[in-house]
Order: sequence, then C-alpha cells, then structure tokens
Amino acid sequence: MAGIVWCSEYSINEKSLDKQHQELFKIVDEIDDFVKKVQNNFEKEDRDNFKSIIFKLFNYIKFHFKNEEEFMEKINFPFLEEHRRVHKELTNKTKNLLLVNDIDISSVIEQLSILTKSWILNHVCTEDILINNYLTRLIYTGESHYTLEQYINLKKMIANQDIEKEYQFFYICNCDLKIHRVPQSIHEELLKEKRYFRCPSCKEVLCLKEKITNKEETFEYFKKRFGNVKINKNF
Repeated sequence: MAGIVWCSEYSINEKSLDKQHQELFKIVDEIDDFVKKVQNNFEKEDRDNFKSIIFKLFNYIKFHFKNEEEFMEKINFPFLEEHRRVHKELTNKTKNLLLVNDIDISSVIEQLSILTKSWILNHVCTEDILINNYLTRLIYTGESHYTLEQYINLKKMIANQDIEKEYQFFYICNCDLKIHRVPQSIHEELLKEKRYFRCPSCKEVLCLKEKITNKEETFEYFKKRFGNVKINKNF
C-alpha cells in the first residue's frame, strides 16, 4: 500500500492553502507510519512519540483551519459556518487524544486512524473541494469534483482497503459499450447523499443499470443486448 500522498486532484486552486494541505498530508502519513509500527508492539518510549506526533497535528490543524476560515470569509464562501463547526469538532477530537494519560493502545490507535483518515483527510479531500467549486462557480454539491476512478483511489487511500474487491454495480454513460464498475460502498454513498459522477469522455452523468460480479457476466449482458458485436475488454 502506497503512502498517503497529496496530489493535484485535491487542489482547491489557492496556493497557500494547497501548500498547507500538502503539509497536513505529510503529517498524516507520518502518523500512519507510526500507527503501523506500534499497533502490535507498543513500547514504553512510544508513549512520548505518540504525544509528540499528536501535538504536532494539533498545532498544525489549528494554524491551517484559522487560515482557511479567513480565506473563506474573504471570498464570502456560503458554507463557512458548516466548515467552522467541522473544524472545531476535528480540533476537539485531536485535543482529546492529547489529554489521554493511561493509554489503552488498541483503542487509541483506532481513534487515531479514524481521526486522521476518516475525518481529517476526508474533510480535506471532499469538503474543502467545495471551495474550488465555489471559486469556479460550480457550487452545486451533488456532482462530484472527482472522476469515478479518482474517487475510488481516494477511498482506497483513506479506508486503507481494496474496495474494488467489493460487490460491483454496473453504471453506464453515453459512450458506446462502456461500463463503469462502482464498488458497493461508493454506490450506497451515492444513493444516500444523492451525488453523482460524470464520465470524463462523454461528460454525461453515470446511470445505474444492474449489479455484476465479474467480466464474464458483463460480456453475457452485452451479448444478450447487442448480439455478436466486438466488445472492448479493457474496461
């Protein structure tokens, strides 16, 4: 599994905040390495390292959230108050970990992983993207800023699991004989949050057709629907 790395897909097109997000990704990657190192063998000296790394995260998110909120005020961002509430919650969650004295390592490591990946990285990669959408006047939040492929890669990084092994759902667009395989967890997320993706080729919204479990079932579907046609197997 590759490390946690910021890339241009997560840019909000504001140079100073992008740099801060990159630094935040580095800190989270450092924490991820620490978690992997100690989760099965927590030594006495790891207690001080634990406090140090959480303190580093705590100070940086306070600094970053303050700058981000000032920028959102400057551009009259309509979701500023929602962002402030999330920032406060994340700051408090980090502070609570700092206040832990008697470390139950299994519980704390789990809390740390949830905080850094499911909360902080997810916030940067999904909610902060709305800032860029607002700046480009694409404020409707139903449409994903990412392509399906980019979003799958993002979820794999945050969840630290191969979601492509999940049951797959069959989505189509306006491209001839093209399918988009959507993992079950993302499919359920789209339905719950009423969000959607567009095909990067035809620019049309991806529409649900049916569930599939493997390519053989897909070929059978095309055969029944289109007869003996040449099918591109590189989907």
